[in-house]
Amino acid sequence: MRMLLVATMFLCLFIHGVFGAPAGCLCTREYDPMCGRNGRTYANPCILRCACVRLRHKGPCRT
Repeated sequence: MRMLLVATMFLCLFIHGVFGAPAGCLCTREYDPMCGRNGRTYANPCILRCACVRLRHKGPCRT
């Protein structure tokens, strides 16, 4: 289990690079807002996953 967690973290770092820009992540432009655990609203679940952020709840984040 620990190895899986380390591999996932490494993959997120590899995908994001040093500055957090997603590389090779292709998502549609559909608007289906998702609130991430970091308090930011993402346009759809794909973009949320590409940012390696876990879902807090469906819908935009409340400010």
